[in-house]
Amino acid sequence: MINQINLIKNSHHKTTYKRSWRTNYNMCNEVTYMNNNGFNEEWQQPLPFHNIVLPTFDTNIFPKWLREYVNSVAEETQTPRDAAGMTALTMLSTILGGSFEVRPNKTSWREVVSIFAVVALEPANRKSAVFSLLLKAIIDFEKQESTKVASNLAEKRAEQNAKIKRISELEKEYSKATEIEQQNLLLKEIKELEKSIDETLNPVNTSCRLYSSDVTPEKLAELLHAHNGRFAILSSEGAEFFDMASGKYSDKSNIDIYLKGYSGENVVIDRKGSPSILIEKTVLTIGVFVQPSVIKNTPQNFSERGLIQRFLYSLPQSTVGYRNITPQPIQTEIKLNFEKNINKLFTLMVNQEEKNKVSKELKFSSEATEYLRQVQEEIEIMLRNQDMNPIFKGWLGKLVGQIVRIAGLLHVAEYVESDSMPLVINVETLKKADQLRIYFIKHAEAAFGIIGDDTNGEDIIYVLNKINSPKFANNQCIANQELWQGMKHRFENVQKYNKIIDFLEEMDYIKIEIRGKKKFIHINPYLRNLAPNSPNC
Repeated sequence: MINQINLIKNSHHKTTYKRSWRTNYNMCNEVTYMNNNGFNEEWQQPLPFHNIVLPTFDTNIFPKWLREYVNSVAEETQTPRDAAGMTALTMLSTILGGSFEVRPNKTSWREVVSIFAVVALEPANRKSAVFSLLLKAIIDFEKQESTKVASNLAEKRAEQNAKIKRISELEKEYSKATEIEQQNLLLKEIKELEKSIDETLNPVNTSCRLYSSDVTPEKLAELLHAHNGRFAILSSEGAEFFDMASGKYSDKSNIDIYLKGYSGENVVIDRKGSPSILIEKTVLTIGVFVQPSVIKNTPQNFSERGLIQRFLYSLPQSTVGYRNITPQPIQTEIKLNFEKNINKLFTLMVNQEEKNKVSKELKFSSEATEYLRQVQEEIEIMLRNQDMNPIFKGWLGKLVGQIVRIAGLLHVAEYVESDSMPLVINVETLKKADQLRIYFIKHAEAAFGIIGDDTNGEDIIYVLNKINSPKFANNQCIANQELWQGMKHRFENVQKYNKIIDFLEEMDYIKIEIRGKKKFIHINPYLRNLAPNSPNC
């Protein structure tokens, strides 16, 4: 409810949106009449904010093997397809980020195929169930690879210990040698052995890790360094990510590693008492589920530094109260096909790392390049809007890059079942990625509408109910002071009350009239089905 209310209240161009919603709901009827005080009132039916529904995630963008599994997860868990769809994107990003990058045109523009995504759902929406069904493959891969790493590590450590022992023996021989030639030979062997000792065999390398659900920015830098610059933060209870980034366990917020991890930048960290960290290319994935209140209370510096503008947002309509008690479980064939293709994606990832640790470049076909140019032009026109929410404007400026990244993920997922993968992304794949454009725009508008806002949806409903209470039910006009006196106990101050009154006027539930120093509230006749001759102010 709160998200839907703020979609209208804090939209970047309120007049446009009010007209748009009226068109959608076919509410173009108007009532015009003169009240007893000569106040000319033109009314439209008020905007039904309790019925406004954001677009739903289109799972048809995915190849068949992934689409069927995503839809089946949504059915079995009785959750919105948005939740499974967004989790599937972050899963692909976790596996493929760092292995591929997209070059959309002939310029130096590059996009890594990784995304930051946040899904906002209230409690009891089975977020953990969705998460575990889609990310189990990643957990299984980590266990399997960690066993291999541990075995290889044991062999390397045995070899290293032997080298250290040999160096000790050579040093003793060197101290006893009397001839210069013999000393030089011993010294040469000592240096060669010391050079061959692998100093990277530290505890953080003892297992294969792809993600963490709870990690400080400082520890994240270490994990990225230990895993070739690739890592993910994935959590079905993602509030801790925002806590960590805001400096929960330190004196100040440290978000540089997240900003650079999104852009694929180099990271160099030098700290007193700690080894230096150098990551040539940082590729980070973030996929978290949170409660809407977490987005609402996002720290201000997250928007000032551009962190929240790097996220894709999803605020699905909850299914709680309307769920099927006996849902269809995931079919074995669909599950096995999903697992088979996910394992193929892991093979691609491992092979790419073993070859040269350099991302494979994907290009656009000429048709895709032309289509992307049209998308850029359309978004560029939107950015001309001077009334646009500045935070949303910063997000919109990154949307083309987000579409390119998703196109890269979909391309690899599409061809994973083929014997060979083309390195050219066709226009059909780009169009599938672009199908999510309106979805992400609408959900981002809703998300940015509630960031930092202290208006409670229940307070708005409370004021409407008070207007429709028996005391005022027969009044077409109410003195503002009289209405305020009846609800002073509800609000901390009159400013908060006035904010709600202004919002209700925007939504056409009321109209405000000022007479001298007094304020009067005229009630939309559609709200009560009042006749024009009802009592006025």
